[in-house]
Amino acid sequence: MDRLASTDGNQSCGRFGGKDDGFVLVAVLAALAVLAMVAVLLTKTVSIDTKITAYVAEQAKDEALANGLTRLAIQHLAVNAPAANKSGPFRLDGIPLFCRISGAVASIALYDADGLVNVNLASPALLEMLLGGVGSAPGTATDMAQAIVDFRSAGEASQGGGSKSAAYQLAGLPHGPKNGRMLAVGELEQVLGMTPALMAALRPLVTVHSRFGIINPKVASLPVLRALAGDALPASALPDPQALDTLRSKLTLPASMTSIARTRSSPTTNSNTYVVRVTIYQGRKAKFLRQATVDATKGTNLLAGLIEWTAIDADLYGVTMPDVSEPPACIGGLLWLTP
Repeated sequence: MDRLASTDGNQSCGRFGGKDDGFVLVAVLAALAVLAMVAVLLTKTVSIDTKITAYVAEQAKDEALANGLTRLAIQHLAVNAPAANKSGPFRLDGIPLFCRISGAVASIALYDADGLVNVNLASPALLEMLLGGVGSAPGTATDMAQAIVDFRSAGEASQGGGSKSAAYQLAGLPHGPKNGRMLAVGELEQVLGMTPALMAALRPLVTVHSRFGIINPKVASLPVLRALAGDALPASALPDPQALDTLRSKLTLPASMTSIARTRSSPTTNSNTYVVRVTIYQGRKAKFLRQATVDATKGTNLLAGLIEWTAIDADLYGVTMPDVSEPPACIGGLLWLTP
């Protein structure tokens, strides 16, 4: 009995090979596996968070560079009064100047608003010509021109017949026509039939801030001139001054689209409104676009005349930097503030 009891006791004291111990070992291994998975997930999360933080920081840097250069360009425009369609080294027809800043390349383009098409005032014929020039099919260009006119015009009846609001409801849109003047170019996105691709093509060519329903070909940008001539220009192409002059000499537009009717009550010959567009490139890809519109009648402090301050989605527009020679530094090399 004593030996049997002793044997049973030894078995009780040395049970690492028993069923219960095997279960404990499996549980420990499972717990370790879970911990390992948690560690991997945490590592990936930290990695993703780090990348997101770096991306946000890079975006913030690009935006800050664009904002600073836009303000400098506005101040430069105030000090260097526009003359002969130029302001210092800047042309007012949208041909950009490129410069280096903080490891990036920036392009700075200035536009005279009178060289853009005012979507609030342009005639249906001018709108149709512009829409046809950016790639809309003839029928589509006619329909879209009418849709823009309907959107901005008062009243419920469409000029093409029928109810404007009913057409928007039938298209499943949560809004109707504005029936009034657009305050920003971005409102074109709400026009019946407008697509992101067409909006991207139109945005650099139009304005709501000139005083006239015509364009001034002398300050019109190359994309505007080529659109009106029916010759679309790729977004990545770099406008050339000689190409502008050649196109202006060949472009024939009706007097109703280019001539201002002078009366005693309307002696103004230009709008004195300018668009500043700054693009920040990392490598050859545009990372941030800032566009500002200023009223030059406010005196030398054009920031007081700031009309519009818009961030444009660089990814939506897919802008790439054209081939340019080594640009100078932005600060000191390009943006001097004295005449």
